Amino acid sequence: MSIENQRDPETEVFIDTFQHAYVYRDMRAKYDDIKGDVEKIFLEEYNEPVSEYISEKYNITKKEALDLYTYFEIEISKFHQSKFKEEK
Repeated sequence: MSIENQRDPETEVFIDTFQHAYVYRDMRAKYDDIKGDVEKIFLEEYNEPVSEYISEKYNITKKEALDLYTYFEIEISKFHQSKFKEEK
């Protein structure tokens, strides 16, 4: 099963509420391509090539790309925490 098929639909809808969701998804896909089926991989190792790819594609700096990815990851984490609290 592909990674895209394993994604939580509610989380994907949440991501869509943000501006630049397409950039985040593009970065996430690039990281997924790099790591493949390997679960235990440090994405930080691949920040440089991924941020460079995004920087060139969307005409933003590498720092902006990484900051955007980090922002999304934090917001998604908060979303998951709030869902968990609601379920309790």
